[in-house]
Amino acid sequence: MNTNTLNEFIQKAKTAVQEYLGEDFSVEVSTFRKNNGVSYQGMTIMEKGHNASPAICMEALYEMYREDENMGDVLKQIMDTYEKRKPAGSIDMEFLMDYEQVKGRVLFKLIGYERNREFLKNAPHIRFLDMAVVFYCMMFHETMGNVTILIRSTESGRWKVSAEELYERALENTPKILAERIRDIEEVLGMTETDSGEEIGRRMFVLTNTLQTFGAACMMYPDALRKFADQWDADFFILPSSVHEVLLLPDHGEYDLQEFKGMVYEINRTQLEPEEILTDSVYYYDRTEGKIRLL
Repeated sequence: MNTNTLNEFIQKAKTAVQEYLGEDFSVEVSTFRKNNGVSYQGMTIMEKGHNASPAICMEALYEMYREDENMGDVLKQIMDTYEKRKPAGSIDMEFLMDYEQVKGRVLFKLIGYERNREFLKNAPHIRFLDMAVVFYCMMFHETMGNVTILIRSTESGRWKVSAEELYERALENTPKILAERIRDIEEVLGMTETDSGEEIGRRMFVLTNTLQTFGAACMMYPDALRKFADQWDADFFILPSSVHEVLLLPDHGEYDLQEFKGMVYEINRTQLEPEEILTDSVYYYDRTEGKIRLL
């Protein structure tokens, strides 16, 4: 993608939106950073008196614009997206100043360590194998639904709270607010015993949370893993299929580690967006030790 041409398009789109909406709105385009170093140019439209706006991806709109160079179609798409996702009012961010108001909403998620080294320089975190546990605050907004706010070093420094303290708080909160959910992969994929095939027939399960968002963090819930191991009377393999879920396979002695590593690698390269990848690794839960180890 030609950066100069993209930038020219962004300026044209920004001008068109600003002229369409008038002075009661401010239109800005900023760089938004996602997991694994992924970034995109996002347009925000802020109505006066509001402090929240959806970020509309400009790269995707640029691909549409390149087909016929019709800025009218782009403007319509932007406004349709904005109308569907705009908040009804402002989000009260004052609570972020006071840790006593925040601590009951502190949750954790898992991200890959190596792919996020730069981001982790400015975020409190705990190392876990080849991953990192990072923290966010979840709140509910009447029109935007669940809103997540990543906790960076700025916030933890203001609160004078260490990563270890955040972890203890999140370890208590996360399983309560986002309980684990384990389902047979056949049920998830809508498969029957007849069409599931030998691979699925080895009893593979999907572990996520009730929102199916950042559900890979459920592998940090000690009770969830222990109960699953007791249910199947076996240790088990853990295959990360994204930051949102992992696969569990009870170990009855018939599995090939290299096959599993190849499966994870292929899923990451062919089935996921880059920001959804957790790691390329395979893990193992030993119920005697009650611990996860990297294979």
